Amino acid sequence: EKGCIRCSACADACPADLLPQQLYWFSKGQQHDKATSHNLADCIECGACAWVCPSNIPLVQYFRQEKAEIYALAQEEKRAAEAKLRFEARQARLERDKAARLERHKQAAVQPAAKDQDAINAALARVREKQRDAAQPIIVLSGAKPDNSEAIAAREARKAEARARKAQQQAQSNVAGPSSDAAVDPRKAAVEAAIARAKARKVEQQAVPAEDAAAEQPAAVDPRKAAVEAAIARAKARKAEQQQQAVPPSAANDDARKAAVAEAIARVQARKASRQAVNED
Repeated sequence: EKGCIRCSACADACPADLLPQQLYWFSKGQQHDKATSHNLADCIECGACAWVCPSNIPLVQYFRQEKAEIYALAQEEKRAAEAKLRFEARQARLERDKAARLERHKQAAVQPAAKDQDAINAALARVREKQRDAAQPIIVLSGAKPDNSEAIAAREARKAEARARKAQQQAQSNVAGPSSDAAVDPRKAAVEAAIARAKARKVEQQAVPAEDAAAEQPAAVDPRKAAVEAAIARAKARKAEQQQQAVPPSAANDDARKAAVAEAIARVQARKASRQAVNED
């Protein structure tokens, strides 16, 4: 391939009456608009121009390459135009959605929901009722009793609340009670032990005259009564023993004293019953 000498032999040989020399320069210089304006698309690619070219320039190859580039540019422009149309359509759709959303928000702000409307209507009804009651004159009838049902109901509610609070306080005091009882129980247990000893001493003192009376009148003693008293004494002793096993460790000392007292009383009663049984024999 040599340089073009502008001999115009190609133009004379072109069957489509084109200017292959100019088209060659436009193709080589990437001047697609000028190549298109010089009717490059009408070239039938017969090869006559290349055949007669004294410089052996492959004009048909240049023209075919220029046509491909022009076609690619046209397709790119077409795709760009379609993309632009899609973008504009999307923007228009977004604008419509935005306008519709704003309209819905405005309607929601102006017209409240059904639940809110019901609450508003109820509040308005209460206000109108209060205004109507305030507008009516208060009539006091002679001998009529006032309607204090609301005040009575409120008072009963306060009483119930006070009772519940008192029950709660009692429950709390019962929870905290064993510690205070443990502090007071020693003196109380000592007093109870002294009383029990006095009772036991009194029972023993009464047992001696009873023995003498039984010796003088053996027929007056009832053996069934003695047996019942002995059974009661055994039951009390057993109960005291069970209570001693069931109580918590914090009250073990007090329960031990009580059990000892009960056991002493039971022994005295059993001794009395046995003596009465011997006297009967």
